[in-house]
Amino acid sequence: MAPSGLRITRATRKPFYVDAVRVTAGNMPAVCEWSGGEMHATLPEEGLKRYVKVPVEGARNERQTRAYAGDWVLKANGKFKVYTHKAYLNGFDEVGDPVCGHSEFTLDKQPCVLSYMHRFAQIPVSCRSFKDYLELEKRHITFEPSTGV
Repeated sequence: MAPSGLRITRATRKPFYVDAVRVTAGNMPAVCEWSGGEMHATLPEEGLKRYVKVPVEGARNERQTRAYAGDWVLKANGKFKVYTHKAYLNGFDEVGDPVCGHSEFTLDKQPCVLSYMHRFAQIPVSCRSFKDYLELEKRHITFEPSTGV
C-alpha cells in the first residue's frame, strides 16, 4: 500500500538490441576483426588458453575484456562487452535477424518492423523500427510506397 499522496507506477525496462557472437576456437580471428580485439593466450601455468582481448570501455576487471571459447561478445551502440555463457543466457533473449532483409537496421539502430511490406516491395526504402513507427502513428503519418516515408 502506497503512502498517502504517493502515486506508484509499475514500469518495465525498455529493451535494447545488441549484436551477439558466441566465441569458438575457430572464429576467434573473425571476432578479433569484428571487435577490434587481439588474440592472446594465458600463461602456461594458468593452463594456456587462447582468448580475444576485446576493447571494452569501463571494464571493472581484466576478465571483462577477455572472451574465451564459449563466451559471448556483444556490440551495442558501437561499444563491446564480454559475457560468459551463463550471464548471456540470464540477461538476453535472442530475437533473430531483422526479417525484412532490406537493411540491417533502421536509423535508430533497432530492427525493422516492416517485414511484410518489404517482402512484397510495397516500401522499397526507409526501414522503420517499432519506436519510429509509433512516432509516425502519433503524428498520423502514413507510409507512401513510392517514397518509403
